[in-house]
Amino acid sequence: MARNTCQQIADALLRLMDQKELDSITVRELTEEANINKKTFYYHYHSIAELLDWMCFTKFFSYTEETKLTASNWTLYMGMITSAIRNNRSYITKILSSGYSPEFLQSMSNVIGIMMESYVLQLIEEWETDHTEHMSISKTQLEYLTRYHTMAFFGVAQKWFQNGMELSDEEFTSMFLMLSNDSIFRALELMSGMEK
Repeated sequence: MARNTCQQIADALLRLMDQKELDSITVRELTEEANINKKTFYYHYHSIAELLDWMCFTKFFSYTEETKLTASNWTLYMGMITSAIRNNRSYITKILSSGYSPEFLQSMSNVIGIMMESYVLQLIEEWETDHTEHMSISKTQLEYLTRYHTMAFFGVAQKWFQNGMELSDEEFTSMFLMLSNDSIFRALELMSGMEK
């Protein structure tokens, strides 16, 4: 029931965004559009910014909760990311041109970071299986490696988005994988040989 209410509120926000600028939408307008009271809204969210964060994780990029990211399905996930960006382009553009932009960019970065960490952990697991030995990567090294590649993806995706997504989803995915795959493997091998 709670998820249905959250979805109802999110859908109401999108309808309002089709009519007006995001910054001018009030909680009162949103609750009227969603046919709920303010108490219900504040039970689920403290603010519209928090609602946008929820939407980032569950509406725009909902597949992150449904399937475990692995090295073998990474290309599929990359395609899903680019498709989600393309399919929600008008809403994302409106959010990024609003005062909510910094928080939403952080939410997107967090989503990508979760996926990137899962991917790196899967690469480590595959490497250990292939080499029948343990790869000694510290938690700090994993955090830095994940953050580096998260920001690399995020920066390239922002440029792609700003350029009007002139590359197809498949072309963008192929380009990013070409840029990142070898560097992740190389970093893992170097880090595993570092003194802790």
